[in-house]
Amino acid sequence: VGALIGNANQANISYCSATDVTIKAVSESVGMNAGGLVGYGYGMFITNSFVQNVNISVENSVSVNGIGGLVGREAWSGVGNITNSYATGSIYSNSAYVGGLVGQAQGYISDSWSSVDIVSDMSYIGGISGYVRQNVDVVQRSIYLGNMYSSSTDKFFHRINGNFESDVTNHVMSSNLINGVMSEENNGETILEYNDYLNAETYKNIFASDAY
Repeated sequence: VGALIGNANQANISYCSATDVTIKAVSESVGMNAGGLVGYGYGMFITNSFVQNVNISVENSVSVNGIGGLVGREAWSGVGNITNSYATGSIYSNSAYVGGLVGQAQGYISDSWSSVDIVSDMSYIGGISGYVRQNVDVVQRSIYLGNMYSSSTDKFFHRINGNFESDVTNHVMSSNLINGVMSEENNGETILEYNDYLNAETYKNIFASDAY
């Protein structure tokens, strides 16, 4: 399920956007992929695209492959990445594999950001991606500015990658609320203060020179 495309196989998506997207699943969902722009992508490239004010609610899922503010699941075919893109809004799910940008990322993500607030009852929850392939550098030069809550006691719950250590080029904000409190927990990412994000130079230093 996606506002633009439900299933994007080997697609090139550039300069696309969606605003005020609402996705709500109240019946039992099996194998669900839900994203603000794209539900599922295989060998997909997304550049310079965004979703503003996405609201995804999955209340009674049996199994979920990925829920994300921009993309539900980004599957790996040897190629594919997401660059210069962002999502804002909120996600509530009783499932795992939830990310502020991508629920499950098997391709690469760079020069992107999310301010999607996440509430989940499960693990594999991340501010950028809930689950990534086993490489630290799958997500690079990206920022998470939202808040997160999970009732799960599992350890797979972090501000960049839910299941894996973050690359140091990724950034979060010290005032992010994690389970209702501000946390200085560091999983490899760089933590900056709120005022740093009011300075345009911060973004120039984080993102690649051709990112916006």
